[in-house]
Amino acid sequence: MLSLPFAPWEPDKAALNGGHAPEASGVIPSASGYVPFPSFQKEPGLAALPGPFRGAAGVMDTAEHPWTIAGTDTGLYWLKAKSWSKIGGDYRTGNNSWDFARYGNTLIAVNGVDAPQYATISADALSVFKPIEGAPVGSSVEVVREFVMIGGVGPNRTKIRWSALGDPLSWPAPGSNEAQYSQSDEQDFPDTGSAVAVSGALSGLDLLVFTERAIYRGQYTGSPYIFQFDIVDKGRGAIAPRSVVTGENAVYFLSENGFYATDGGSLKNIGFERVNAWFRKTADEGRRFEVRGAADPVSGIIFWTFATDNAPPGVHDHIL
Repeated sequence: MLSLPFAPWEPDKAALNGGHAPEASGVIPSASGYVPFPSFQKEPGLAALPGPFRGAAGVMDTAEHPWTIAGTDTGLYWLKAKSWSKIGGDYRTGNNSWDFARYGNTLIAVNGVDAPQYATISADALSVFKPIEGAPVGSSVEVVREFVMIGGVGPNRTKIRWSALGDPLSWPAPGSNEAQYSQSDEQDFPDTGSAVAVSGALSGLDLLVFTERAIYRGQYTGSPYIFQFDIVDKGRGAIAPRSVVTGENAVYFLSENGFYATDGGSLKNIGFERVNAWFRKTADEGRRFEVRGAADPVSGIIFWTFATDNAPPGVHDHIL
């Protein structure tokens, strides 16, 4: 194999004097430059989902068998023996997407419209999803210490709310004696838009809360306040809930003016004079809230999928 060196892909920079690659298509970064992007392969014998894909999660059962759980507009499905078994339905997801979190052997799913759902994981089995009694409707879910946190709560979606300590299925009314005893509560961020995402712990931090126009860090303090929240940045938040991706030492996300990374103390504009202008020109502006990210734990690469003006509804035709 012949290795050809290429400069970093930075399409925002002027072509004058070179020093960068204006285009890098069909490749991913590597230690030596770029390597081919793996081709997509259809799994033999695997049927398609019975509806538009709206999110998925990979989980291990108690016997350490890997499973895939996927959501559509109206249902939740378990991939078993190359077929999709319906394990929850009659939902109203629409153009929203599913978010998943696991607490012990409880798998929790939210879509921003329906009541949060839960299923119990065991060896070679997964129960049917059921509503979590008392839990608030929200668009994101995360496990923080021994709590389950749901973001995008309330009429204006500006709140986060968390479960009882050590019990993901207990959601007493905020302010009640039971809530105070079990350390369950809520936090409102009324001035910076919707609370679009909650990210789990980084080194020295318990959580980060991303609203549309700000980022807050949270630290567990115990009773009576449970969590203390401090501003990391006011003015820049996440415009796409699923663009928020936790890496090894930072959380990555799409803001109004480009791609950023934060360690909970400061922000770095990782797309400045590199890809931000290219993204604004390439992506469908009306669908930027759909941007979805994921981290590859092996390579450390962060991927984002998005739609251009040519993409059909519900389809992302680019991976960054």
